Formats: sequence, structure tokens, C-alpha cells
Amino acid sequence: VLETGIGAARTETALTWVLGQPEFGKVPYRQKLVLSAGFAGGLQEHLQVGDVLLADEVVDLVGNRWPTTWP
Repeated sequence: VLETGIGAARTETALTWVLGQPEFGKVPYRQKLVLSAGFAGGLQEHLQVGDVLLADEVVDLVGNRWPTTWP
């Protein structure tokens, strides 16, 4: 579990660290997947507390798109 904090800068810092294979006991950590969970759903009126939103792609601030691996 990796808590990034709020905002793009904190998320980028945390992901850069974890994706850079930090060492734990001199063994590089290699994650098997990334699951992002947050509170952005609060920005959509039709989403309620406890709703789960599964994305089929990720879009950055300039419009770049990446498909997710969720089936």
C-alpha cells in the first residue's frame, strides 16, 4: 500500500519512487499492479458514497491516453 497524498505533484513523487524499484533489505521491490483509489468521484453528482468506478483508460492533463488492464 502506498499513500500518495492529495494532488498531482504528490502522486507523481510517490509513483516515481515506487516505480523506481526501491530496495527493502537490499532486495528491489517490483510491484505487480497499480490500483489507484481516491475521492475524485466526489466531483460527479451521479456518484454516491461507496460507488466503485472502474476506468477503461487513464487521461493526463494534456490529453494523452493509456488503456487500463482491467478486463
